[in-house]
Amino acid sequence: MAIYINVVQEFRKELETGLALNDIVDDLISEKLIDEKLYAEIWTHQNDQINCLLDLIVKDGKRCAKFIGMLGTVSHMKNISDSIKDSIDKICQMIVIGGFPEFSLNYVVRNSVADRIKEKALELDPKFCSTLVVHGLPGFGKSCLVNQVLQTKRFLETSGGAMFWINLGEHSDTTAVINPLWSLYLTAVKLTNHVALTHRPEDIVVLQNEVKKIFLDEKLANAYIILDDVKSAEVLDVFKLRCKIIVTTQDKNVANDFQAFFVKVTTGFTKKESLELLRKSLETDSLCAKETFANKIHELCDGCPMLLNIIGSILKDSREEALSTDIIWDSIIHEIVENDYLPHPTTEKVIHMIKRFVSCLNQKIQKYFHSLAVFPKHVNIRPEILMKLWDEKYYAVRQIMVELENKSLIVSFYNKDLKTYIYSIHSLVRTYLVERADVDIKFYHKKLISECQDVINKAPPDDSIANYIFGYYGYHAKHAELYDKFEKFFDLRFIENKIKRCGSADLLTDFDTYRDLITKKEPRLERKLNDYIKFVNAYSAHLHISPETNIIQFAFFHDNNCVYEEARNIASNNPDHLYFKLEPYSDAHKNFPSLKTKSTATSTCFVNSKEVVVGTYSGSIEIKSFHQYQQKVQHFEGHTDQVFSVQLSPDGKSFLSISLDRTAKLWKFTEELDPQSPKLKQIHWKNLHSPDENIESYKTFKMQDKDYIISAAFPYDGSDEIVTASKNGKITRWNIKTAAIIRESALGLPISHISYVHDSQQIIFSYDGKIYNYVRDKLLYNGQFALLEDITNLILIPAFSDLKEVAVVTATKFEVWEYRHKVKRFAFEANSKITSAVVNSDYLVLGGDSCIYVYNYKLQHVISYNNDYGGPRSLYILPNLVVFILIDKERVQRCELHLESSEKPLIQDLSHFSCYWKDSLPIYFTVNTENKIDIFHGHSTILSVIEIVDKVTFGTFSLCGNYLILGTRTGKIYFYNYKKKKISEITVSDGGISLIKCFESDIDRVDSYYDSADMYGRVVAASNKKIVILVDKKPVIELDISQELSDIFCLRNLLITIDVDGKFAVARIFEDKCFGWVSGLYEDVILATVHKEKNFLAIVCKEGKEHVLRVIVLDDVATMKVIFHSRVCSEPKCLCFSSSGKLLAAGCKNGDIRIFNLENNAQDVMALHKRSVERLLFAPNFESILVSVGDQIAWWNLNSFQEQSEAKALNSHLDSHQLRVFTFDPWKDKKLHDTVPYLLTSTNLHGKHLRYISASKDFRSFLVVDVDGNIFKMDIINL
Repeated sequence: MAIYINVVQEFRKELETGLALNDIVDDLISEKLIDEKLYAEIWTHQNDQINCLLDLIVKDGKRCAKFIGMLGTVSHMKNISDSIKDSIDKICQMIVIGGFPEFSLNYVVRNSVADRIKEKALELDPKFCSTLVVHGLPGFGKSCLVNQVLQTKRFLETSGGAMFWINLGEHSDTTAVINPLWSLYLTAVKLTNHVALTHRPEDIVVLQNEVKKIFLDEKLANAYIILDDVKSAEVLDVFKLRCKIIVTTQDKNVANDFQAFFVKVTTGFTKKESLELLRKSLETDSLCAKETFANKIHELCDGCPMLLNIIGSILKDSREEALSTDIIWDSIIHEIVENDYLPHPTTEKVIHMIKRFVSCLNQKIQKYFHSLAVFPKHVNIRPEILMKLWDEKYYAVRQIMVELENKSLIVSFYNKDLKTYIYSIHSLVRTYLVERADVDIKFYHKKLISECQDVINKAPPDDSIANYIFGYYGYHAKHAELYDKFEKFFDLRFIENKIKRCGSADLLTDFDTYRDLITKKEPRLERKLNDYIKFVNAYSAHLHISPETNIIQFAFFHDNNCVYEEARNIASNNPDHLYFKLEPYSDAHKNFPSLKTKSTATSTCFVNSKEVVVGTYSGSIEIKSFHQYQQKVQHFEGHTDQVFSVQLSPDGKSFLSISLDRTAKLWKFTEELDPQSPKLKQIHWKNLHSPDENIESYKTFKMQDKDYIISAAFPYDGSDEIVTASKNGKITRWNIKTAAIIRESALGLPISHISYVHDSQQIIFSYDGKIYNYVRDKLLYNGQFALLEDITNLILIPAFSDLKEVAVVTATKFEVWEYRHKVKRFAFEANSKITSAVVNSDYLVLGGDSCIYVYNYKLQHVISYNNDYGGPRSLYILPNLVVFILIDKERVQRCELHLESSEKPLIQDLSHFSCYWKDSLPIYFTVNTENKIDIFHGHSTILSVIEIVDKVTFGTFSLCGNYLILGTRTGKIYFYNYKKKKISEITVSDGGISLIKCFESDIDRVDSYYDSADMYGRVVAASNKKIVILVDKKPVIELDISQELSDIFCLRNLLITIDVDGKFAVARIFEDKCFGWVSGLYEDVILATVHKEKNFLAIVCKEGKEHVLRVIVLDDVATMKVIFHSRVCSEPKCLCFSSSGKLLAAGCKNGDIRIFNLENNAQDVMALHKRSVERLLFAPNFESILVSVGDQIAWWNLNSFQEQSEAKALNSHLDSHQLRVFTFDPWKDKKLHDTVPYLLTSTNLHGKHLRYISASKDFRSFLVVDVDGNIFKMDIINL
């Protein structure tokens, strides 16, 4: 029947040109080749009906035979019908004469592999290259593929009708090959005018010469000889007869000359081909009900044709049961899983053939080959691992693997990204190895396990040996029977390596898989493992966000359990490391980790609340999981340019992407995998045994000419179509199975958004500022409504109370319309840019840059929630929770917005927050949006102040810490003694207070302030009109200003101001007078700080596109001397002097920290932060300890920089940054980071960006505020 399929395909162009569906539709239905449903589907392809029909016909040889018969009844197709029949008759005659094997009734055409064989077979030339060698593993259908290629009209004509098939499977040497050579002679001579010999010559050389004479005949000039299953080069040499030869073999080396083409058959059936074989075996039209089982069988068999044919036979013998129940399917799958293969006589025969080829190898290579039994099923093996396993150099490993590949015992693939070969073993060969391996496999398992400790601290993150060992540590420990080695799963350093190299999903899977071996079934260890699982779930993602952070630090954040105790033990034994304990002062803090993408993320949509489809700038698409941080993610490759839209289908089984490459693509999600599958465990894993790897996993939809798709939608009725809208205003309905156009309609202008309505019988779309309504079937106009510019989204609201509504969204508003009656039911103006929207059965939620809007469409009511994260790219609704995705270059972050407020303090505005340290505990206050003032001492609330009616605009503590000094929008300043609960007020301005700072009144009395019960210091307050200086709660100086200030400083008797326009001014203050107010010295000042003892002022000015840092000595208004000047590459965000005044640090927007020695102009850059550095803080003593906050918090030791720069050179007596230690408690003898210069330690706090830090006077405790306003306290751990 394959002949019929091949010939119909060869005549396909003539059939598509001359045949119309109406010519044969009645016969097709009467002969049951199609039913009415298929006919309706074919009919929708207005411009492609015959192509669609032929796709259906060529799936089955019997259908082809009936179809050919029908063609003869169509008068204008009779000539083509006769030509097809004539070709089939001649091919049948040729293959009978040539002794070709018959195809099975269930044979499945395999075009993906056959095309390569066909190409090379047509290139054969007896004068030049006369031999084609098709080689590969037994059972992969090499002979069937060659048979399929040759039984065609093309080869009938090319060969002149002369092709001869000789099976040499039982003839392994030249002594036994004389009989098949004689058979060839007798067959070939009949096609010539030669007189045949009456008896067979006994001498093979004589017979060979006679055969050569026959093949010199003109009628055999283009003949093909097919030598099936050749075992040796000597046998092949016998048939070198100056004609075209096609060889099938397991051993590539049978062709030992250079005059041969080679085609390697390493892959079996595609998934589609496997399902087709099983469908034919069961003689059914569809396998839909059993497709899951069929897919699983395909995967377990690696698509091996022989195994699938065996399974097909088994299913055929139990057809009724296989079609009606799952029993036989479950049984077959169980057999394969339990035995690693399907026990069957044919399988045993293949294993015997493998054994025979292995025996041809020398003893050393046999030993190495048998050692491959150590590897798990389907794993990709890199040469570095084999080098370690065999103690061989790379070249030797490569030569061994080439020899094994030539015998079809392994498969290789050159990975261009890794720049190395990777190897894989087919499951059949692995079955042989596991059963027959003639080596001590435990020895090799132990050898791999022994490498683990060596690579924990030494190997770089991309080390292939370490990555493999950590991925498969549990597997090898189990098979080595080294059960004590499972204690490693409680080793935090082992866990850190495994998470960073393989991902937490892999670690958690191993916890589950090897639970009994890890816990020894002891209750104590069970509890311990449960603690470790909770810890991994909570903190694993942070190891990727902050790879410089030691896992022990995160363990100290996970208090009062086994992990914490293990961390204490490790820290006690390593006193040279610095660790901190974390106390969250806010209940609302959440873990919002970000995940890295392959290239810049450009579009997203939720699959579920924890998984997201991400389109990227490069065109690749990834599935990111926030459930467990997975090192390996699903990738979808096909687009060649930026993906600007991704959307999920209503059934959640597929998604649609639209790209700047001018295509839309429909993708199906891949099936769930065994968590232990190397496809998940190995980052660069490739299936070397399945042709599905190279088959497009998507359908492409592309407009003609220069037009391209900009919007698309799925129907809600489950029909096999989508609708798209284009830049040139075309609406197109597509069949998603064939990517063929069903119908289209053109308007002219861009259609930005399109959607089906509730029943999918109409289509709505935005066009020229209006919403148009079209009837779906024929795309006919059915009215219009709304009038809005720049429509960005159309969201269909679930039907209720017989209402059918759609939300029409722009960047700044949305309207809700009842589209059937064209009535507007609701409108809302947003105060932030709307970037995304989503709907569920209760709410429509819109994400804005600064707000999340929740619209209850049943009550027609909108509630706004502040959003400090940025514009969401996609949203997902959960009970009392909105989940959304943010994009930041190559990172996507999943955030949550609770629709219920927190009881604990949340800081929304740092101007409404201040902190004062009382020993190691902070006292701090917050002012919320309702003007309620809460004062806290550590975790405890001291009191809530509600007495101030005026809206508080700024607040700070007095120098003594006993007073809250609060400025209001009415120009009042309140002094509130929270201990005595007394309050006083004074009006200082008729404008709102925007800034308050407290400074020492007299430099000689600084130390006494902290012991005084009522010391305010010099209070400087500013509104947008004036500056007021207060002493003892009384105004002593008032200065008019023309612009609001961004910062104020006092240096002894000098007042320094910087306004919001960047203008710098300075004046001298004496008692109640101000002298010499000087302004305009520097402009475009964006940042400033001072060093009081040195009278230093550091400023950063924007000069053109550059930023310039200056340090000025300010002895008086008239004497300002610039002592340091430097250009800074990235915009600084914060500045800080060291306590000695020798060093200045600048935290930059790009994450760099630049450090300067002001005494000798030395500079350096500290690179750790990935994003903007928000605050810097030096220790309040002469040691150069610096803390920085941004995307993480980091502690630095700059003593080595200070010493090196003072010497104007690196200190050669120091081994490295890593050996530098601090010299005072509690920082004493603390080592620096292994790879980041000057770094002591760093950590992120729940993946949040940090914006504020304050330190206790002894610099042992720190208060940190993140971007969400959550408050944390960190303390150095002293063990």
